Amino acid sequence: MRAMRSQILRLAAARGVSNIRVYGSVARGTANSESDIDLIVDVEPECSLIDLAGFQLDMEELLGRSVDVTTRVDSIIRRRVEEQAVSL
Repeated sequence: MRAMRSQILRLAAARGVSNIRVYGSVARGTANSESDIDLIVDVEPECSLIDLAGFQLDMEELLGRSVDVTTRVDSIIRRRVEEQAVSL
């Protein structure tokens, strides 16, 4: 993913998405060929649900994998996600 960082950031900016962090198996280095990519992002106030869905589709197309994008994490798991999260 780091090799595609500039492409990812360009696509994110076009959709009103920023501060992209990877968590889960990819961040832990335990992902396999079937693993999805989990992203937690910040969104600009003007970012719509359609923009966010578009960003997810952009990422899936670029990365060739299923991608889960979330903007908020339940407080129970937030700490764990933030401990694992790796900035893009």
